Amino acid sequence: MNNPLDNKQEYRAMQRPSVPANQDAPVRMNRTPPMHQRRGGRLLLLHLMSPISFAVFVGVVLLLTGIDNPIGWASTYFYFTGATPSYGLTYLVSFVVALWLTGISMRTGKAPNAGNSVNIAPLRIDPRFAFALFLVASVFQLSKFANIGSIPLLGDPMARYKLTLGGFEDYPSRLLAPLSTAFFCFGVLGVKNNRIARIFTLTIGISLNLMMTQRQELANIVFGCGLIWAFNRRAKLRIILPFAILTLIAVYVIVGLGAMLRYGGGDTISRSVSTLMLPIWIVHAEITVPYVFGEHIVTALNGNMLYGLYTFGEFIAIFSPVKIAHGASLMQQLFTNRDTAQSVGAPYSYLIDFGYAGLISVGFVNAFIMGFYYRKVSLNNTSSYWITAYSVVLLSSFWSIRSGISLFYPLVIYILSALFCVTSGGSRALVQMRSVVRFFFGISLLVSSGALVFR
Repeated sequence: MNNPLDNKQEYRAMQRPSVPANQDAPVRMNRTPPMHQRRGGRLLLLHLMSPISFAVFVGVVLLLTGIDNPIGWASTYFYFTGATPSYGLTYLVSFVVALWLTGISMRTGKAPNAGNSVNIAPLRIDPRFAFALFLVASVFQLSKFANIGSIPLLGDPMARYKLTLGGFEDYPSRLLAPLSTAFFCFGVLGVKNNRIARIFTLTIGISLNLMMTQRQELANIVFGCGLIWAFNRRAKLRIILPFAILTLIAVYVIVGLGAMLRYGGGDTISRSVSTLMLPIWIVHAEITVPYVFGEHIVTALNGNMLYGLYTFGEFIAIFSPVKIAHGASLMQQLFTNRDTAQSVGAPYSYLIDFGYAGLISVGFVNAFIMGFYYRKVSLNNTSSYWITAYSVVLLSSFWSIRSGISLFYPLVIYILSALFCVTSGGSRALVQMRSVVRFFFGISLLVSSGALVFR
């Protein structure tokens, strides 16, 4: 009689774990070791996706403010170049200390218990509910074109500022980006679903936001999909690096073309800037002017504070019975003569609202929020919901560097609530909580639909 071990195919079949008929096959990421258990490129990927990358980027932006920009956007308001070191250092220290308290390693970026499975029911996004909500978001996005009467990409790029729809109509359309990345997540994790639906949602999500020239939404889709793809255990550094280089080249070309369409080239913006260097200096100005402007506001306030009107202005506007100027619009009214709102970058927004106490307290809160989602996504049995949610939180933290609003502002809460509504599985308590969230979210969609019709 033949020894079954002599047959390689039979031997491999014996070593392969069996899967009950009533259960889905495990996704690819669960069949390979977690990234933090690997060396080299895998460890670097974990660094790039951890909250530590946000702290490093804030430090880089603070250093870049010391470079004089020849475009001269900051000098328009007599801002001075550079940033006060104590402001940024206070925020970064509080942020890093809070991350350390959550157990995230400052050396490896490893979250506590990362890679260890826990005995909980998986919380995953249901493609059917997600696709239905995606169609609703597409309708609200199309209504923007009807409201302004043109397509900014094909006509006047500034036409999007003529939008008269409010937050009730705008918020549902902002679900296009996270839902597009959620469908992309299904393909990366090896979940069996309709490939056409994944391609359709990504194409529609990118196209509609591109036609509206919404840079933030486009960046959220691109970088959100990049984060999700990198979380796949099969992602390799030799693949990530070329992709990152191509992304930088694409950003360079898009920013350059956008500047030429909007301003007419380097000679129009500044005669000392060549067309070749124009995109680089525009990106530099985009990320540093909010910091330099923040220094100007701190000096102008002369020790006074705004007590949350900037950082938490959107929350105040929601619950206030009267219209209150807040955020970037308030800066425009009080400190500039510009026609558009002017942003104060974080952490300066926290400083002008609450002083040094704001730098420390908001730094702690932001770190704990990011650390919570990072721990969830670092588990071996993580799911499409947690990965998509973490991409939303991480990208929101990077956008706060320019916008200055809180990490957990109303739009982020709205998006995370929508993602939670389209999940399936979870414990009994989560199922009950989902029912409550779906009820209130359904009411919000009805209000948004009514506001859209009447406006």
